[in-house]
Amino acid sequence: MKLRKVNPQTYELFKNNQSLGTISTYRNLFHDSCIYLKLNLIKIPTTSPFAEIRKQEQKPLQVMIESSHTKLVDFMLKNGFKCKRYCFEAEVSATDLKHLLRTNFKVVPFIATDPIYSKCCDFLYKYYKTTHE
Repeated sequence: MKLRKVNPQTYELFKNNQSLGTISTYRNLFHDSCIYLKLNLIKIPTTSPFAEIRKQEQKPLQVMIESSHTKLVDFMLKNGFKCKRYCFEAEVSATDLKHLLRTNFKVVPFIATDPIYSKCCDFLYKYYKTTHE
């Protein structure tokens, strides 16, 4: 396997001159002790590129993966990553509430691809940022 840095934040993996996909890096200003990885792999490699990435980035590596990507999760665990936290995503509606809403505000349904979803995420991120600074 060959690893090539195609720009300051992206590595591309090759096997037999065929691209296996990319691994992008990013930083979190509030947790700057490590480098975060975003994997965009067409095929899971047979050998690990992570020692080389860690060497070049000079920080420990961290990744977040949806649990439904079981082959990728297995690959990461086999290559030295440890599961430190489980996160869950839920779909809920007003009928799922334990106590009825005592307001005249309308509950508006939306999905992750709706523009309002991005606005809600931005609102929650700003709250998180303010409370964690």
